[in-house]
Amino acid sequence: AVLVAYADGTCQNEEVDQVNKLIKSSPQLREFHNEPARLFDNYCDQMEASYMMAKIDLMKKVSAIAGDTENSPRVLISAIEVANASKKKGDKSPISDAEEQVLSNIARELGLMLGKYI
Repeated sequence: AVLVAYADGTCQNEEVDQVNKLIKSSPQLREFHNEPARLFDNYCDQMEASYMMAKIDLMKKVSAIAGDTENSPRVLISAIEVANASKKKGDKSPISDAEEQVLSNIARELGLMLGKYI
């Protein structure tokens, strides 16, 4: 989610709100209390400091769940939801080229086909 939020260089309020909604509504994440929100904030701070270093760290996290048939799609779908967060009514293609490239990289790393989820 953080990779997609920063794909265009900045993280918009709508994207932060979407991540927080995803965290709060996920039964899998709720059991970790405030840890997912704290991690999100930490990764955002890392992105602000060094996009490339944060990207390396986050892609390692993505890679670690590749092959997990339950959680890999959840990660990709969450990232897609963040990309769609700033969608305006009537937009046919709310996902920017930069976001689509990041989503494609995440999907590839997870061994998933992005087109199946968009």
